Amino acid sequence: LSSGIELRPPGGGEAFWMLRVAKGAVAECGGLVAVSWSLCGVPVASAVAPVLLDMPDAVDLTFWASQDRLADPSDDATAAPLNVRSRAELSVEVLFADKSKQLMSLDERATFNVSEDDSRCARIV
Repeated sequence: LSSGIELRPPGGGEAFWMLRVAKGAVAECGGLVAVSWSLCGVPVASAVAPVLLDMPDAVDLTFWASQDRLADPSDDATAAPLNVRSRAELSVEVLFADKSKQLMSLDERATFNVSEDDSRCARIV
């Protein structure tokens, strides 16, 4: 299995194994996946499957928060009459060279980190 591919077992309503592009993958082509078929634990057939991993370059990233401003949960600004929120939902969308877009907010490969040194700063990985 190529390091540019992640293997996903059946689950979540899917009956088959699936492949997806791994974080940090690069374009490649060839026999990237080895497959085998077994019956009762005995191998019946096996092969190397050709895969074309051809991805457009990411050219832009859009990031937004569901709230324009936040306050510390212990801050009086969170109470009436100001009602400033203490939490926000973060979203990120990637634009690719082929003009396709991908919302990455819930993708486990995307992470949002708040700086330990300065809670006013955050980093998207």
